Amino acid sequence: MSMCGCFYAITDDQMDNLLDGSLSIDDLRDDLDKDPARCFSDAEYIWYELTERFGNISIRGVRSTDRIPEGAGVSYSGDVRLTASELAGLAPETLRQMCEGLTWGEGPEEVVRIANALIAFYQQAAQRGDAVLFRIT
Repeated sequence: MSMCGCFYAITDDQMDNLLDGSLSIDDLRDDLDKDPARCFSDAEYIWYELTERFGNISIRGVRSTDRIPEGAGVSYSGDVRLTASELAGLAPETLRQMCEGLTWGEGPEEVVRIANALIAFYQQAAQRGDAVLFRIT
């Protein structure tokens, strides 16, 4: 059931350019896939189910768009700061409870590690003032 894709940390201008078509996702992806600080693709087999557990926290984007091939979730830098703040407020025990039952062959601690890595990606993007694009493939 899980969808595949990547989370990309980009500038608001790059997001605008992607959405208006003046920048292609392929050109952007070629650069970002090489930079782990700008691309989070760990454990994509569990993303959909994991991100569903975050409830009202907009971890897959504040809004959706089909302007980027196959679809995407979009959060501009201001939204990323809000999302990162909400994620930072999750107590470790709450996060563990959210991850319960999501093992996919991994132990529960591995699922928590993946969730924490995604949270750290959002926090780093917020610190840099980046937008986040969740590209669905």
